[in-house]
Amino acid sequence: MGQSQCVETQPGSGNYGSVTASSWSGCGASQMKSNYDRMAVRCACDDNSRGGRAVIPDSIIFDAQDGEDDDALEVEVFEFQSVNWRAHEVIPPGWARSALPVPKCFFLGGGDACCIEQLNAKVKTRRILVALPGWAVDKASARWLSRTTMEMRNVCKLTRYVPEPEQEFAFLEFEYPAGETLETLLESKGRLSESGAKSVCRDLLSCAVVNCISTPLRFRGLLDASSVFTTTAGTLSSIVPLGGLLSYKGIKACVTRLVESGADALLPPELARAIQRGNRMGVLHPGNASASDTYSVMATVLASMTNTAKQRPAAVLSNEATTKAMSQFANDLLRKALYKDPGFRLNCNEALSHPWLQAER
Repeated sequence: MGQSQCVETQPGSGNYGSVTASSWSGCGASQMKSNYDRMAVRCACDDNSRGGRAVIPDSIIFDAQDGEDDDALEVEVFEFQSVNWRAHEVIPPGWARSALPVPKCFFLGGGDACCIEQLNAKVKTRRILVALPGWAVDKASARWLSRTTMEMRNVCKLTRYVPEPEQEFAFLEFEYPAGETLETLLESKGRLSESGAKSVCRDLLSCAVVNCISTPLRFRGLLDASSVFTTTAGTLSSIVPLGGLLSYKGIKACVTRLVESGADALLPPELARAIQRGNRMGVLHPGNASASDTYSVMATVLASMTNTAKQRPAAVLSNEATTKAMSQFANDLLRKALYKDPGFRLNCNEALSHPWLQAER
């Protein structure tokens, strides 16, 4: 990459930098399509890296496993009644199914899931097995995440990926996440205080910045309070990245399911719009995925502060009584990070530098 620096730009903002010919060639941004000229340019490196980081192969970023005609396929919402785990031989020797409940977030894709635990072990080790149709899983991302030895900060570990040769199912095995979900915390507290929301917001954005900029991992905007696990102190414990392991068709089925069930209030608007229009690149392009992650993080934070998980962020922010209850800095950040147009939305790095999150550190 030489000495060129990756520059992120916010169209119309006037103070977030500009893109030069050298930075385009240095960051591989020639892959950008002409219809994304209003989107922020997101490069696979971060501002603090020395000389930048390796660019992720297109085969991972663009979900190259699917054929060219996939966008034209009608993807039906799928629901498993029950998977015969033993018949598929995915429970390892010395392990057995556990009665421990499976957290809600592992059913995000609409598949089946169960908890397993190691037998005759001094310290109980538990895992979550998730079953999805083979076509719903992004093979490259799942294979990469299951094989990586890199420490993924605050991300629930994918310990095993088992694709079936016939593509009937793909099985994902995760560590059992520690702590309680943000959703459970909100059910008991009703809402987070502004200071508590600020802490969760900072943790979530930091996680997205550290893990999503230089790796194939993306949350694809499929992040909510049920997939965020917190410690007893209310800080971030881990995020379950199931949404980032779905193929385009898997995301399409997931979003369709959420829309049809009325559970789509916190979905990034451009995600649902791209799915409806069959705009594959609108979902999978890294710049779009980054903007969607910012939206889902901030929408989750807003819902946590206001107890409005079933309302769209735009409606919440237009409520004068709600916004008056928040500080001016909180209002400012939430509005700038929840723009309907992703091209004008703050990215995670810029949001972390906002005065609301910098104060009282």
